[in-house]
Amino acid sequence: MSRKILYSRTSISRKPICRVTTTIVESEGKRWVEKTAAHPDAKKFLEAYPAKEQKLAQDLKGVLVIKSKFVDGKVVTPFIEGELLDDKFRQNLLDDKWEVCLELLLKVLKLIDMQKKSTQDFSSNSEFIKVFGSAWAGQYQALELGYLDYNLDNLIQVGDKTYLIDYEFTFDFPLPVDMVKCRFLLSYLQRYNQIFELLSKNHELTKLAVNFVVPTAWLKQPEISSILNKNLAKTLKSEFSFQTHFSVGYSGDGPIQKQITNQVDKPAVFLIDKLELERADHANELASLKIDIENLRTANQSLNDYINRIHRLMPVKLIRNTRSLYKKVGRKRDQ
Repeated sequence: MSRKILYSRTSISRKPICRVTTTIVESEGKRWVEKTAAHPDAKKFLEAYPAKEQKLAQDLKGVLVIKSKFVDGKVVTPFIEGELLDDKFRQNLLDDKWEVCLELLLKVLKLIDMQKKSTQDFSSNSEFIKVFGSAWAGQYQALELGYLDYNLDNLIQVGDKTYLIDYEFTFDFPLPVDMVKCRFLLSYLQRYNQIFELLSKNHELTKLAVNFVVPTAWLKQPEISSILNKNLAKTLKSEFSFQTHFSVGYSGDGPIQKQITNQVDKPAVFLIDKLELERADHANELASLKIDIENLRTANQSLNDYINRIHRLMPVKLIRNTRSLYKKVGRKRDQ
């Protein structure tokens, strides 16, 4: 059975405990998605996927969850054809239909509001504090279903139905509603900030801080302005803690953390300098690549040791034939 790889991506910026490779495969006219552990330490993280999926399928409102199978250490999910809402957001932004982009943002905020909520005290929730820190200490309205990534790139529209396609970060504890909302908004306002400035001829922008602008019409929406003004500082601190917990290369003594700590009383100011954020991302990628290189060196050394051991056990004539074959295979592989 022929097997064609259409897409593959490894989350190399993550720590080994949650480093996953996502691959889209095609064979005999059918497509599916495979998630595999990209590091032995990530097996436990991946094995928890079916339970997360089952909980979401049972309790999540407003969207559908695609049923997966756990086969031979892989999470295998059917590939569905539809419109990724992140693609829709980007295209309408480029087409100068910013009102459609706003509708998409509000749609996700509404989706979050649809979920079951209750008042929770996060001061003593050790599981939450371990991952997100103590910025949200106190009582807040919380999502009882601990799904974090309400992002447009995790939502696919098929006709009048919306599907959730990624739920790796689903926790066994509740999450503050405003933290999840603010995190979602920041991810999109920051991701497309340069495009806002480049395409702002027909739109008024409000400058919240250096290198950070937001369409003024969007800020006039109470659902957006209230979330940003009241929760920005806490969300940035909790996001830093989250990234420190799961990503490679983050340090609690870095410049980003110091900015957040020093600016905690200025919630309406975007506290992370864009250049520093990019440097942190590059540091993550470099650290992860160093780990991968070291793993490859270890694997290569093991292979060489194995070949040398075989050679010691072989007759001289067979050794020559094996070396010759090894060189031919190497040449074909290089071609």
